[in-house]
Order: sequence, then structure tokens, then C-alpha cells
Amino acid sequence: MQDLVHVFSASAAQKALAVLVDYDLCVDRLLSRGWNLADYSASCTLFDELQRHAADLPDMRVAWVSVLISRFEFAQRLWNARHHAAGSEEVRQCGVHHLAQVREFARRCASGCILDKDAPCRDVTAP
Repeated sequence: MQDLVHVFSASAAQKALAVLVDYDLCVDRLLSRGWNLADYSASCTLFDELQRHAADLPDMRVAWVSVLISRFEFAQRLWNARHHAAGSEEVRQCGVHHLAQVREFARRCASGCILDKDAPCRDVTAP
């Protein structure tokens, strides 16, 4: 039974890592371009998918909660500043913090991954 749990978690970690690559890029675009509906919607869709995979990773709950909190703070600041350039530095700092939490979660997923040679993880932790 223990082996089944590890394989299930490894599969969920693999799936989470695949989504994390795209999510990281999407958040990075929001930080570099500012708020736009296409990138914001894409980030929401990817985050929803990521949540489904994170639910299958019970050993990573603490790291996931950090991602959830930072996502909420970033999304709120991004939404509130969408029409005002004045809040852009605060949004940028919050977004950088959120990406740090996302990358830490990705690092933990990668270190907990049990992969076969045919299914390598992509590294999203590199800057």
C-alpha cells in the first residue's frame, strides 16, 4: 500500500510540475507586461489545474498553503492595480514573492518525484 501511495504522489508531482512550468511563465508575463485579461485568465486556469494536482500531494500541504496565500495576495494586488500604474512596484514585489513560493513548491515536487527514465521532470526552479 505504501508503494502505491508513493507512485500516486509521484504521478501527481509529475503532473503538477508540468503545469508549474506553464504557470511560472504566465506569471512572469504578468510581471513583465502588467495586467492583461489573456494572461490573467490563463494564470487562473493553470492555477485551478495546479490545485487539482496539489490535492493529491498530502506531504506538500505546508508548501502548497504558502503558494495559495501568495497567489491570493498577488491576484488581489494585480486586480486592484490593473488601471493604475502607481501600484506597479507593489504588484511586482508581491509577484516576485509569489514566484518564489511557486518555485519552492516546484522544487519540493521535483525532489519528491519518483520518475522513470521516460518521464523526466522539467526544472522550473531555475531563474
